[in-house]
Amino acid sequence: MCKCKICEKEDYLIDTKKFPKDFCSYKCYEEWCKFNKTPNCECSVCGRPMYLKSSRIKRAKNGITCSLECSYKLKSIYMKGSNNHQFGLIGDKNASFKNTDLVTSYGYILEYCEGHPYPHDKSNKTIRVLQHRLVVERNSDNFEKHYFEVIDGWKVLKPEYEVHHINEDRKDNRIENLQIMSKSEHIKYHNSLKELIRDDLGRIVGVVKLSNIGEGCDANPEINSEISKGSESSYSVEGE
Repeated sequence: MCKCKICEKEDYLIDTKKFPKDFCSYKCYEEWCKFNKTPNCECSVCGRPMYLKSSRIKRAKNGITCSLECSYKLKSIYMKGSNNHQFGLIGDKNASFKNTDLVTSYGYILEYCEGHPYPHDKSNKTIRVLQHRLVVERNSDNFEKHYFEVIDGWKVLKPEYEVHHINEDRKDNRIENLQIMSKSEHIKYHNSLKELIRDDLGRIVGVVKLSNIGEGCDANPEINSEISKGSESSYSVEGE
Protein backbone atom coordinates (compact mmCIF):
# COMPACT_ATOMS: atom_id res chain seq x y z
CA MET A 1 0.00 0.00 0.00
CA CYS A 2 1.42 3.43 -1.00
CA LYS A 3 1.19 6.57 1.13
CA CYS A 4 2.02 10.13 0.03
CA LYS A 5 4.92 11.68 1.98
CA ILE A 6 3.29 15.13 1.97
CA CYS A 7 -0.49 14.83 2.32
CA GLU A 8 -0.47 11.18 3.56
CA LYS A 9 -3.08 10.16 1.02
CA GLU A 10 -3.31 6.37 0.56
CA ASP A 11 -4.14 4.07 -2.37
CA TYR A 12 -3.65 6.68 -5.11
CA LEU A 13 -2.97 6.10 -8.78
CA ILE A 14 0.81 5.94 -9.37
CA ASP A 15 2.26 7.74 -12.39
CA THR A 16 6.05 7.39 -12.20
CA LYS A 17 6.50 9.18 -15.55
CA LYS A 18 5.56 12.50 -13.91
CA PHE A 19 6.61 12.04 -10.27
CA PRO A 20 7.98 9.35 -7.91
CA LYS A 21 5.59 6.78 -6.46
CA ASP A 22 5.98 8.23 -2.95
CA PHE A 23 3.78 11.17 -3.96
CA CYS A 24 0.12 11.27 -5.01
CA SER A 25 0.55 14.28 -7.30
CA TYR A 26 3.16 16.52 -8.86
CA LYS A 27 2.08 19.28 -6.47
CA CYS A 28 3.08 17.14 -3.48
CA TYR A 29 6.33 16.22 -5.21
CA GLU A 30 7.17 19.91 -5.74
CA GLU A 31 6.41 20.63 -2.10
CA TRP A 32 8.82 17.87 -1.04
CA CYS A 33 11.51 19.15 -3.41
CA LYS A 34 11.22 22.63 -1.94
CA PHE A 35 13.04 21.66 1.26
CA ASN A 36 14.75 18.37 0.36
CA LYS A 37 16.72 19.20 -2.77
CA THR A 38 19.77 21.47 -2.93
CA PRO A 39 18.49 25.07 -2.46
CA ASN A 40 18.70 27.40 -5.45
CA CYS A 41 16.78 30.40 -3.98
CA GLU A 42 15.43 31.80 -0.73
CA CYS A 43 12.10 33.14 0.55
CA SER A 44 11.69 36.86 -0.12
CA VAL A 45 10.11 37.36 3.32
CA CYS A 46 11.86 35.15 5.87
CA GLY A 47 14.99 34.26 3.87
CA ARG A 48 14.55 30.49 4.25
CA PRO A 49 16.62 28.52 1.68
CA MET A 50 14.59 26.32 -0.68
CA TYR A 51 14.47 24.73 -4.10
CA LEU A 52 12.10 25.77 -6.90
CA LYS A 53 11.99 25.08 -10.61
CA SER A 54 13.72 27.83 -12.58
CA SER A 55 10.50 28.47 -14.53
CA ARG A 56 8.63 29.20 -11.28
CA ILE A 57 11.35 31.60 -10.14
CA LYS A 58 11.14 33.50 -13.46
CA ARG A 59 7.36 33.80 -13.22
CA ALA A 60 7.50 35.34 -9.74
CA LYS A 61 7.44 39.07 -10.46
CA ASN A 62 7.24 40.24 -6.86
CA GLY A 63 9.35 37.58 -5.16
CA ILE A 64 9.03 33.97 -4.04
CA THR A 65 7.79 32.60 -0.72
CA CYS A 66 8.12 29.39 1.25
CA SER A 67 4.60 29.27 2.73
CA LEU A 68 1.14 30.77 2.59
CA GLU A 69 1.93 32.88 5.65
CA CYS A 70 4.94 34.43 3.92
CA SER A 71 2.90 34.79 0.74
CA TYR A 72 0.29 36.90 2.55
CA LYS A 73 3.01 39.05 4.13
CA LEU A 74 4.69 39.62 0.76
CA LYS A 75 1.37 40.57 -0.84
CA SER A 76 0.66 43.07 1.93
CA ILE A 77 4.04 44.68 1.18
CA TYR A 78 3.87 45.00 -2.60
CA MET A 79 0.13 45.86 -2.63
CA LYS A 80 0.47 48.57 0.01
CA GLY A 81 -0.36 52.20 -0.73
CA SER A 82 0.23 53.46 -4.24
CA ASN A 83 1.40 50.00 -5.37
CA ASN A 84 -2.21 48.81 -5.13
CA HIS A 85 -4.02 49.32 -8.44
CA GLN A 86 -7.13 50.43 -6.50
CA PHE A 87 -5.30 52.77 -4.12
CA GLY A 88 -7.47 55.78 -3.31
CA LEU A 89 -10.50 54.44 -5.19
CA ILE A 90 -13.59 54.37 -2.99
CA GLY A 91 -17.30 53.87 -3.58
CA ASP A 92 -18.41 53.14 -7.14
CA LYS A 93 -14.87 53.78 -8.40
CA ASN A 94 -13.62 50.66 -6.59
CA ALA A 95 -14.00 47.23 -8.22
CA SER A 96 -15.34 45.74 -4.97
CA PHE A 97 -18.24 48.20 -4.86
CA LYS A 98 -21.46 46.21 -4.42
CA ASN A 99 -24.50 48.44 -4.67
CA THR A 100 -25.73 51.93 -3.86
CA ASP A 101 -27.89 50.56 -1.02
CA LEU A 102 -27.07 47.83 1.50
CA VAL A 103 -29.06 46.31 4.36
CA THR A 104 -27.17 45.96 7.64
CA SER A 105 -27.26 42.82 9.77
CA TYR A 106 -29.58 44.65 12.19
CA GLY A 107 -32.11 45.59 9.51
CA TYR A 108 -31.40 49.20 8.52
CA ILE A 109 -30.70 50.46 5.00
CA LEU A 110 -27.31 52.04 4.31
CA GLU A 111 -27.23 54.40 1.34
CA TYR A 112 -24.16 55.32 -0.69
CA CYS A 113 -23.53 59.02 -0.02
CA GLU A 114 -20.07 60.24 -0.98
CA GLY A 115 -18.75 63.23 0.98
CA HIS A 116 -21.25 63.08 3.87
CA PRO A 117 -19.70 64.53 7.08
CA TYR A 118 -21.08 61.71 9.26
CA PRO A 119 -20.57 58.31 7.54
CA HIS A 120 -22.01 55.29 9.31
CA ASP A 121 -18.62 53.74 10.11
CA LYS A 122 -15.60 56.03 10.09
CA SER A 123 -13.21 53.21 11.05
CA ASN A 124 -13.14 51.72 7.53
CA LYS A 125 -13.55 55.01 5.61
CA THR A 126 -17.02 54.03 4.47
CA ILE A 127 -19.11 56.52 2.53
CA ARG A 128 -22.47 54.99 3.42
CA VAL A 129 -24.99 56.64 5.70
CA LEU A 130 -28.12 55.30 7.41
CA GLN A 131 -30.88 56.05 4.93
CA HIS A 132 -33.41 57.16 7.52
CA ARG A 133 -31.04 59.93 8.62
CA LEU A 134 -30.55 61.02 5.01
CA VAL A 135 -34.32 61.16 4.43
CA VAL A 136 -34.72 63.41 7.47
CA GLU A 137 -31.87 65.65 6.28
CA ARG A 138 -33.38 65.94 2.79
CA ASN A 139 -36.67 66.99 4.39
CA SER A 140 -35.16 69.23 7.06
CA ASP A 141 -37.73 71.97 6.37
CA ASN A 142 -40.34 69.70 8.01
CA PHE A 143 -38.49 69.82 11.34
CA GLU A 144 -37.20 72.45 13.76
CA LYS A 145 -33.89 74.07 12.83
CA HIS A 146 -32.05 73.24 16.08
CA TYR A 147 -31.90 69.55 15.09
CA PHE A 148 -29.49 70.32 12.23
CA GLU A 149 -26.08 71.84 11.54
CA VAL A 150 -24.26 72.83 8.36
CA ILE A 151 -20.84 71.24 7.67
CA ASP A 152 -18.94 71.91 4.43
CA GLY A 153 -22.18 72.83 2.69
CA TRP A 154 -24.07 69.78 3.99
CA LYS A 155 -27.14 70.32 6.19
CA VAL A 156 -26.96 67.30 8.47
CA LEU A 157 -28.71 65.91 11.51
CA LYS A 158 -26.65 66.49 14.66
CA PRO A 159 -25.05 63.29 16.05
CA GLU A 160 -26.80 63.68 19.41
CA TYR A 161 -30.18 63.07 17.76
CA GLU A 162 -31.61 59.76 16.54
CA VAL A 163 -34.38 58.87 14.10
CA HIS A 164 -37.31 56.80 15.35
CA HIS A 165 -39.38 54.61 13.01
CA ILE A 166 -42.97 55.19 14.13
CA ASN A 167 -44.27 51.82 12.90
CA GLU A 168 -41.03 50.07 14.01
CA ASP A 169 -40.33 48.85 10.48
CA ARG A 170 -36.62 49.66 10.08
CA LYS A 171 -36.81 49.61 6.28
CA ASP A 172 -39.81 51.95 6.04
CA ASN A 173 -38.01 55.25 5.50
CA ARG A 174 -40.95 57.35 4.34
CA ILE A 175 -40.67 60.82 5.85
CA GLU A 176 -44.11 60.45 7.54
CA ASN A 177 -42.80 57.38 9.37
CA LEU A 178 -39.74 59.13 10.82
CA GLN A 179 -39.47 61.13 14.02
CA ILE A 180 -36.43 62.90 15.49
CA MET A 181 -35.64 62.14 19.14
CA SER A 182 -32.76 62.71 21.49
CA LYS A 183 -30.93 59.55 22.53
CA SER A 184 -32.42 59.66 26.03
CA GLU A 185 -35.94 60.19 24.66
CA HIS A 186 -35.48 57.31 22.25
CA ILE A 187 -34.27 54.92 24.94
CA LYS A 188 -37.05 55.99 27.31
CA TYR A 189 -39.69 55.45 24.63
CA HIS A 190 -38.58 51.93 23.71
CA ASN A 191 -38.09 50.92 27.33
CA SER A 192 -41.68 51.98 28.03
CA LEU A 193 -42.82 49.34 25.53
CA LYS A 194 -40.92 46.52 27.21
CA GLU A 195 -41.44 44.41 30.29
CA LEU A 196 -38.39 42.88 31.96
CA ILE A 197 -38.49 39.17 32.84
CA ARG A 198 -36.54 38.26 35.98
CA ASP A 199 -35.60 34.93 37.53
CA ASP A 200 -35.97 33.95 41.21
CA LEU A 201 -32.78 35.86 42.05
CA GLY A 202 -34.01 39.06 40.42
CA ARG A 203 -31.68 38.83 37.40
CA ILE A 204 -32.97 40.00 34.03
CA VAL A 205 -33.32 36.96 31.73
CA GLY A 206 -35.54 38.34 28.97
CA VAL A 207 -37.61 41.18 27.58
CA VAL A 208 -41.21 41.15 26.30
CA LYS A 209 -42.42 43.82 23.88
CA LEU A 210 -45.77 45.09 25.09
CA SER A 211 -46.75 46.75 21.81
CA ASN A 212 -47.44 45.23 18.42
CA ILE A 213 -47.03 48.22 16.13
CA GLY A 214 -46.54 47.35 12.47
CA GLU A 215 -45.62 44.08 10.79
CA GLY A 216 -41.95 44.35 11.77
CA CYS A 217 -42.65 44.28 15.48
CA ASP A 218 -41.89 41.08 17.37
CA ALA A 219 -44.06 40.63 20.46
CA ASN A 220 -42.16 37.55 21.61
CA PRO A 221 -39.58 37.60 24.41
CA GLU A 222 -36.10 38.72 23.38
CA ILE A 223 -33.05 37.05 24.86
CA ASN A 224 -29.90 39.16 24.73
CA SER A 225 -26.39 37.80 25.43
CA GLU A 226 -25.77 40.50 28.04
CA ILE A 227 -29.21 40.12 29.60
CA SER A 228 -28.85 36.34 29.91
CA LYS A 229 -25.68 36.88 31.94
CA GLY A 230 -27.60 38.84 34.54
CA SER A 231 -27.19 42.44 33.33
CA GLU A 232 -29.33 44.91 35.24
CA SER A 233 -29.75 47.26 32.28
CA SER A 234 -31.88 47.21 29.16
CA TYR A 235 -30.83 48.56 25.81
CA SER A 236 -32.09 50.38 22.73
CA VAL A 237 -30.94 50.39 19.09
CA GLU A 238 -30.59 53.66 17.15
CA GLY A 239 -33.14 54.29 14.47
CA GLU A 240 -35.78 51.76 15.53
